Amino acid sequence: MDNDPIRNRMFEYNWGTWIKNDELEKRKRFTKFSISGLNEVVRVLQTTVDKPNSEIMDIGKNVKAITGSLKKLDSDDKAIANIKQIVSIHEGKHHHVYKVILTNGKALALRLPYRTMPNFYTERCLQSEAATSYYLQERLGLCIPKLIAYSGSFDNFLEYPFILSEYKEGDLLMKNWDPIIKGKLGDKTVEEKLSVAIDPIFSFMKATTCSSFPGYGSLYFKGDIQEGKKLMALKSDDLFVLGPTTLRCYYRASDVLDQAEIDNYTGPWAVESPLKMIKDLSSLIISSLKKKELTKDSVNDLNKVIKVYQSLENTSEKLLDIRSSSIPNFEKLIEPRLHIPDLDPMNVVVSGEGEYNFLDFEGATTIPFIVSSAPLFIEYSGPKVFDINEVENFDGLAPKSKARVEYMQKRTRNQEYWEKKLVKEMHDMSSSASPIVKMVKDPFICVVRNHVPDHEYFSLAGSLFMLKHAWKDLREGHIVDNTECPIELTDHDFNQFASDYDSYQRKINSEPFGITGGWVPQDVFERLLKQGVVIKDGENWKVRQKS
Repeated sequence: MDNDPIRNRMFEYNWGTWIKNDELEKRKRFTKFSISGLNEVVRVLQTTVDKPNSEIMDIGKNVKAITGSLKKLDSDDKAIANIKQIVSIHEGKHHHVYKVILTNGKALALRLPYRTMPNFYTERCLQSEAATSYYLQERLGLCIPKLIAYSGSFDNFLEYPFILSEYKEGDLLMKNWDPIIKGKLGDKTVEEKLSVAIDPIFSFMKATTCSSFPGYGSLYFKGDIQEGKKLMALKSDDLFVLGPTTLRCYYRASDVLDQAEIDNYTGPWAVESPLKMIKDLSSLIISSLKKKELTKDSVNDLNKVIKVYQSLENTSEKLLDIRSSSIPNFEKLIEPRLHIPDLDPMNVVVSGEGEYNFLDFEGATTIPFIVSSAPLFIEYSGPKVFDINEVENFDGLAPKSKARVEYMQKRTRNQEYWEKKLVKEMHDMSSSASPIVKMVKDPFICVVRNHVPDHEYFSLAGSLFMLKHAWKDLREGHIVDNTECPIELTDHDFNQFASDYDSYQRKINSEPFGITGGWVPQDVFERLLKQGVVIKDGENWKVRQKS
């Protein structure tokens, strides 16, 4: 049953193709699990329904069950149900999701992480996500599918880490998200369209940040933290603890650093040191860059990159004036509050009754609210265009230039709508979106967003450049620490970085699908293949050059 070649197709990644290293990338995303093992988990869970003795129960072989959710598996006749059908329903950036239908008609959602990260991170991340999901639902009363069982280990019934939860029927909120609708902020029709997706996500974000924590890190069930590992207890709730952060950016160095080395920088961090997580992130990246084996020709390039991150390392704990800040409500803004990186219309299921069910809490970490950013689907850091009519000679622009300006206007408008809600509904926290605060926290956000620090350091260099030139005024205004600017990068450095950035952009733009890292949506790939635009190139693919 588990070794059926035809059945194995359901474990394969089918939502895209990579121009280079396609076989390797798909192998990382091959989520083969034991179906008989899943059936055993379902059977054991049903026999445990009437035996709950705590909120979390170990059911054996590294699998834990949420006792309050087990009745979701029950049926009127109390008979033990088996798996009737398993359907692949979603292949995302980091997970494969299956719908599991039982013989009693119940439906469950099974979520499996890809093998794109080391096992220790996969285990840590999954355990934290399970705890965060349960905390949000049971402690904050938010609308989230019931967590039923989980395991972060490959040594379990399924032979694969998993999260099992109730399945929620409905459409993704993304179906109603139209970010490029024409019109400016203030148009009633436009705001109504934007509000369909923005309003429920904003309300959820507001609820998740309503309370503060005793430090900075990720949530775990207390029983999942290994003895000897650093943790912080939650005084009001002994089921949970704060442990190492699971923000993905802290683990991108796992190709050159081992777990012990990485764990020197992943927290948790004391409430008295709100900016140390930024310093540790920069120190971690510097350690990984220094350890990389490089060719003789690339050493100078590496030294340039290290110099940029050293400037952030030197600046990180001085980014804000902790002692006498002039930022309104600074004490609240600097407190540890839960930040969920993937708030997105793709992670919200809308039921037929209009209920919004939120999914995907990977990487959730308590950070100072003041250094958080708007969700990726709404965040925009490019040139601001509030009104196309105010753009000089817009009608005389070339079609491509017009399209770029219109895009900027729409992205500006969408973010403005989000920030208007922040001012109206979370006024005490609205200073976090002020232009000055955005400038100060931008270096941290750049590092969080950079997928390949040694190739994408230009955005960090640019944000440090802006900060350096504004430092004196920011210091006198009690925004940053009352010290001389610690950013030692020179104008010559920045000119060189700008040149490097231009070269990098030309390289990316010259490579087919360079912006997506060579990944092509499967329907697009198949169309291009049929048209002869994409052809085989040894073990890779290439785009046929026009004659």
